[in-house]
Order: sequence, then C-alpha cells, then structure tokens
Amino acid sequence: MRGGDKYKPKTKKQTQIPRRTKKRAKDEKYYAVLAREFFDNAVKNKTNRCFFCGDWVKTFQGLHHIEGRDNDHLLDWDKIVIAHNKCHTDDYHYAKYEDLSAQPWYDDFMSRLKEKSEKAYQEELRKRDKSLKLNLELFKEDKDFYN
Repeated sequence: MRGGDKYKPKTKKQTQIPRRTKKRAKDEKYYAVLAREFFDNAVKNKTNRCFFCGDWVKTFQGLHHIEGRDNDHLLDWDKIVIAHNKCHTDDYHYAKYEDLSAQPWYDDFMSRLKEKSEKAYQEELRKRDKSLKLNLELFKEDKDFYN
C-alpha cells in the first residue's frame, strides 16, 4: 500500500553534466603557463608581433587560436599566434566584416593567415562572400542556418 506515513517517494538525484572532461580540465590548467612561456620565447626570438596589425606586442595580452580551441587545437602551437587584445577581440571577433576589411592591416593579415592555415584563410574568404551579398546558397550550406 502506497499511502500513509511510512511511504516516502524516491527522489531522483539529478547529476549535472560536467562542463569539461577531465582531460580538457587538465589541458586548460597547463595552458595558462604554456601560453606565457610561448610569449616569453617569442620576445626572446623577437617574433612578438601582433598577428593582426603586425605591430610589436610588448606585454602579454593574449593569444589567437587560428583554427579554434576545440579538441586538440587548444595546445596546437603551430596554429596559435600572438595578438593585441584590441586587434583580437574588438577589431576581429566582435567587428562586422565591413569594419574588419576597412582596417589598414587587413590585407597583410590575410596574407599571414594564408601562410599559417589554408583552412582558416578559406573560412575568412567565405565570411567575406557572405557579407558582401545575400547569397542564400552560402547560408544554406551552413549547418546552423535552419536551427
């Protein structure tokens, strides 16, 4: 019989999905130290130029992951470059394409990008094509178009 004072319904314990895997947490723990070492080595080798504008980066402000930070790209140092925070975030990630392409360093940036990663270069050209004209075929190819 289910009624009465002795009946206590079972409560399901909800488990939260981890925000990151154990491996990813370990990688992120060491990333900050390795990123600083990466910058310090660039200063020693005099290669501490901003990937976007080409000017010298005097203090560590951050790094740009050319092919993203997903999976094994977090520690792929061949695809990580030094950048000014303003160039990286304001002028690149948060800017409209029209504003980005109006930057005086844009053409040089595209040349550097093509040398570093053909895949990322093609993605930038695709962004340009999508922003210049409304081409529905380009938008339909994107997996997030219908979501």
